[in-house]
Amino acid sequence: MMMCCVCCVCGRVFRGRNRHQNLSTHMRIHTGETPFPCPHCPYRAKRKAHLQMHLERIHAARPAAGAAWRDGRPPPHLLPQPSHLPLTASQPAPANPSPPLANPSMPLSTSLQQKQ
Repeated sequence: MMMCCVCCVCGRVFRGRNRHQNLSTHMRIHTGETPFPCPHCPYRAKRKAHLQMHLERIHAARPAAGAAWRDGRPPPHLLPQPSHLPLTASQPAPANPSPPLANPSMPLSTSLQQKQ
């Protein structure tokens, strides 16, 4: 005979090896308990998996202070950022610039005839 646990609030039945844990987690729906706080913002979750999803979606580039990614890389906000400076006169232009495009106002067939 299979043992089960029943929620005293809504009557949901939990069976199986983890029935007590599942009932305990389920009860958070009724009590409003949120034992998993986000380290970056006021968000709190009822389940650890929900907190993990929140961290991945909202704070993906900001792991907790002192943390690193699982593969040991530093978080992106700690990496040196590339500079996006425009080309200056001291920087040489490309050696082989691309050929000019066909005149867009001219029909393609006319443009091809002129190249021959």
